[in-house]
Amino acid sequence: MSRKILLLFFLPFLIYAQPPGFVDEFLSDDYENPTGLTFDASGQLYVWEKGGRFYKANKANGAKELLLDISEEVYDYLDLGLNGLVLHPDFLNNGYFYMLYSVDRNYLYFKDSASYDPANNDKFSATIGRVTRYTLQDGKVQEGSRKVILGEKHTNAIPILMDNHGIGSLVFGADTSLMVSIGDAAIARDPPFQKGDAFYYELVELPIQEGIITEDQNIGPYRSQYLNSLNGKLLRINPETGEGYASNPFYEEDNPSSARSRIWAYGLRNPFRFSLQPGTGSTDTTDGNPGTFYVGDVGWASREEVNVVTEGGSNYGWPYFEGINLRAELFDDLTYFPENPLPPILEWRGDRAQVLIEDEAFAVGSPEFLGEPFTGNSSIGGLWLTTDHFEGFKGTYLHGDYEGWIKLFKFDFRGIPYEVVSIVEGIHPTCFAEDPTDGSIYYVNLFYPDTHEIRRLYSEANPNYPPLTQASISPVYGNAPLNVRMDASNSSDPEGGELTYHWDYGTGFSGTRAVESFTYFSDRQQTYYPTLTVTDEQGKTTTKRFKVYVNNEPAQILSTSYEKIVSFRNEDGLNLNLSATVQNHVPEEQLFYEWSVILHHDDHSHLITTLKTETAEAYLAPIPCDEQVYYYEVKLFIQDGEGLGSTYSHIITPNCNGEGPVLGLEFSPNPVIEEINIKGKDLNDESYLSYQLFDSHGRMLHKDSGLWRSLKRPLNEFISDLSTGLYILKMVKDDTVQSFKFIKE
Repeated sequence: MSRKILLLFFLPFLIYAQPPGFVDEFLSDDYENPTGLTFDASGQLYVWEKGGRFYKANKANGAKELLLDISEEVYDYLDLGLNGLVLHPDFLNNGYFYMLYSVDRNYLYFKDSASYDPANNDKFSATIGRVTRYTLQDGKVQEGSRKVILGEKHTNAIPILMDNHGIGSLVFGADTSLMVSIGDAAIARDPPFQKGDAFYYELVELPIQEGIITEDQNIGPYRSQYLNSLNGKLLRINPETGEGYASNPFYEEDNPSSARSRIWAYGLRNPFRFSLQPGTGSTDTTDGNPGTFYVGDVGWASREEVNVVTEGGSNYGWPYFEGINLRAELFDDLTYFPENPLPPILEWRGDRAQVLIEDEAFAVGSPEFLGEPFTGNSSIGGLWLTTDHFEGFKGTYLHGDYEGWIKLFKFDFRGIPYEVVSIVEGIHPTCFAEDPTDGSIYYVNLFYPDTHEIRRLYSEANPNYPPLTQASISPVYGNAPLNVRMDASNSSDPEGGELTYHWDYGTGFSGTRAVESFTYFSDRQQTYYPTLTVTDEQGKTTTKRFKVYVNNEPAQILSTSYEKIVSFRNEDGLNLNLSATVQNHVPEEQLFYEWSVILHHDDHSHLITTLKTETAEAYLAPIPCDEQVYYYEVKLFIQDGEGLGSTYSHIITPNCNGEGPVLGLEFSPNPVIEEINIKGKDLNDESYLSYQLFDSHGRMLHKDSGLWRSLKRPLNEFISDLSTGLYILKMVKDDTVQSFKFIKE
């Protein structure tokens, strides 16, 4: 195996036309799925990752220091993971920080048993969301400081019944009450899950048996309206006990830990991020006024929302209403129909971007709502600018959409937005934080598989952009003495100036040329961290840290169980048993495995699953055989405890012209609004067949078998309840198969 060359293209800024005075700057990509960041009152930056790691970060270059790793406890899958974290308002004195995450089911039920194996996982099964508190003192998380605030028992926790819309954010109110946002954890369908549906046992029957939900909570999105459920809510709890406050709108004196006692607002779908408007609220918890909160509620099919929560008991209408005035007709169970639901103050999606002024909607571009038209499909959330760092924008509201922009909204004296200003386009924000020392904005830009960035927005009238660093080091591993060449000669200054270089070899020695060479000596296996700092004529720098593994080499992946599989008959899908033969230079050294299945089509990539076990099983679902190019990538990454690893990537292509007969069927209409029609020479009412329905990620949503006359209506009812998106229907008759790709509107 040849030795690696580590090559870095360090892009310091995105080339977008920000308004004058705004600079969008790259800070770091040395994180794995970062989902959030925050500052303490002194200006210290902290970053957390979806998988369960919490870091202290250098806000100048993004260099990180691990403070806490709870990845063993965190259920990191699709939208779920460590999504929320907040520092106590008195953090600099008490060191309290709070984490909101989904709990790994295996950890939840078997952590204290003799048979517990942290490598096990249980996908597509219900679990819980949890809030825990830790204490940071003298730069270290105190041993034994973990305290579960909400979710100590699975019978009184946040139900996580789906792989999305689970948990969102933690925010402290003006009165130091802890606010928690929670999604509906449901698929948009009515009626909710029924016996015979795919995953009914895992997502309904089992969680009822276990007490994660009660039988009356099996009502799908209607949970957002149901006050005996925590789903689809904004909670207000005591950060010491997790109980609701007596000043909450539905407080039950005899049960302060009930769902009703904890609820502050409801009727929300996926309130992923929200923020407190500065200067609002009371400091006294008995007043029941924690402040005014601006909530980014991710929409379903037609609208994205910004909701304003000014008082307890407010209802925002989901699942019956979307946006300012759209009635979601799919949901017609009057049992939970809301009285006087509040519309959002802002909405967008498709050709609509509107603001609500005194019960009337005005489109962007009108005299009432100035600015350029915009759209999006995932209202993340935002924050209020509290300083004059961006001249003329103090007191404005910054908001992001995951697909993908950052905009500023100006508000008038009535609290009504009257103008929108575009700041950055083409990014995927998941969290924002304002630096209290200078007013600049830091944010996460995350998009699998390539983008894992921390970025900074700052003000500079005539910006001097940081150096554009292109650097490589080689080799990065080998036996001592190990001579390493370090080359930054292709780096440049965007303004065309001269650059200076500083290589810190991580040993106490350093060099100042663009190209340096250094020999590492050691009598044991050791990892060094050489660091490059490039500086322009105005003193602006970029910094990057590398790794050199001395007396170490990566494990060799000699073979895999699937390396000879290059294609499969698309109609059948493919079950894969994943294993590998590995040779390591230290046979007894522990190795860590990670299998990833990725579906590529044209210029898009979708992570289907990640499995962190030595052996695993995966399913490659049928793909739509259309004009786009599709293929699966099965990737194995093995690393040792120092992080030195090997990767094996293998492509498997679905064969749309596979051997064997294909059913002669036609599918219409496409796109689908309510019903489908399938006809052809191989199908009549008395035909016996089976079908499977998949989403665009290859997850099976529904299946059934029987006479076609008995299957048609239930299938159409299921399809009519699907949310907008791409789906695949696989039909099988007498071992003959045909699949259809369709879009549900």
